[in-house]
Amino acid sequence: TLRLWDVSTGAQIRTLSGHNSSVYTVAFSPDGKTIVSASEDSTIRLWHTHTGDHIRTLMTHTGKVWFYSVAFSSDGDTIVSGSLDGTIRLWDAHTGAQIRTLSGHFGLMYTVAFSPDGDTIVSGSLDGTIRLWDVDTGGHIRTISGHTGWVNSVAFSPNGNIIASGVTDNTIRLWDVDTSENIHTLSGHTNLVNSVAFSPDGKTIVSASDDSTIRLWDAHAGEHIRILLGHTDSVKSVTFSPDGKTIVSASWDTTLRLWDADTGAHIRTLSGHTDSVNSVSFSPDGKTIVSTSEDDTIRLWNAHTGEHIRTTQSEYTDSVHSVTFSPDGQIIASGGMNREAPLCLWNAHTGEQLLTLLGRTKWVDSVVFSPDGKTIASASWDNDIHLCDVDTGAYIRTLSGHTGPVYSVAFSPDGKTIASSSQDSTVLLWELGK
Repeated sequence: TLRLWDVSTGAQIRTLSGHNSSVYTVAFSPDGKTIVSASEDSTIRLWHTHTGDHIRTLMTHTGKVWFYSVAFSSDGDTIVSGSLDGTIRLWDAHTGAQIRTLSGHFGLMYTVAFSPDGDTIVSGSLDGTIRLWDVDTGGHIRTISGHTGWVNSVAFSPNGNIIASGVTDNTIRLWDVDTSENIHTLSGHTNLVNSVAFSPDGKTIVSASDDSTIRLWDAHAGEHIRILLGHTDSVKSVTFSPDGKTIVSASWDTTLRLWDADTGAHIRTLSGHTDSVNSVSFSPDGKTIVSTSEDDTIRLWNAHTGEHIRTTQSEYTDSVHSVTFSPDGQIIASGGMNREAPLCLWNAHTGEQLLTLLGRTKWVDSVVFSPDGKTIASASWDNDIHLCDVDTGAYIRTLSGHTGPVYSVAFSPDGKTIASSSQDSTVLLWELGK
């Protein structure tokens, strides 16, 4: 079934029945008058929004029409669908006639979407590739491939021209944002890569791995610089200080470690968490470090002395996975594994909880502020990226397209683009517009 709900009151308006198996995805036409639904029964159905009447059924797919695999074009004239039969099909939204079939993926089809201008279709498949298609001709434009494992972490270079992705195939990959070209593949870790970050000047990349090591790389040449040893368990998070002189790492050995970014020398170890440390971040002025842990706490530390400042007991009943400062250093955002309160805002000076952002159905693995500090983007295990207003806590928008849990999310320096990485082995770029 499909169900329609009143946004203001939450009251159920009506139930639409007709599919004979699970319904995986639904979408409104741009004018809001029509709903399209896709199902495990291999069909697509069109419905009148206001009456709930069934208009027609589109049938030629021979496999399930999967999650995020049906969409209207921006003008509402065309529908695109992707199926586990490995094909993409275009349909006339008014007559239901099939326009063309696009073939080329070598695996099950997981997701399809139109570009904002309606000229291009992007599709993602179990074959590990992303493909671009010309809507008018059906011709294949480009395939973006290269990942051979899940993508755990993604980061923009300071100038926004390069994306670094950390992958479960033990590599870091660098991609040209404009061309999607794989510039370098950085190899050396002997286990999956959990975290990647650029230095503030963009010349160096730091990576953290389940092999308990941290590695530094030349961002332009792609060459390995040095390895940092000391942690005794998986290193889950790593980042540079704002001045680029210090690196902080968080590990499942329950500690944080500070390192000299130029020499790789170990400066000090921060101890106090009683369980695995999942995430770490510097304040914008570089004076404070915030960390989160499986022990359900958020801890603040003096970045220069290593002294423990404060412990905040979170509302999470399992663990806190991600933490970050707002650009002005006044607010801390945390994301975790409590279905009732997966995203919280805290006063960075007092530890007081400011807002709990509700409404999620899955856990949050990554949270980040926009450069202007007005928006929070969070990566969720519901396969989506959610945007929230920092002042009110209201949800602004949901970005859907990944076919697996989203592990990492990052804003470009100008705040106009978001990069996300997922268990589905892809990195997706999202244009936020104005």
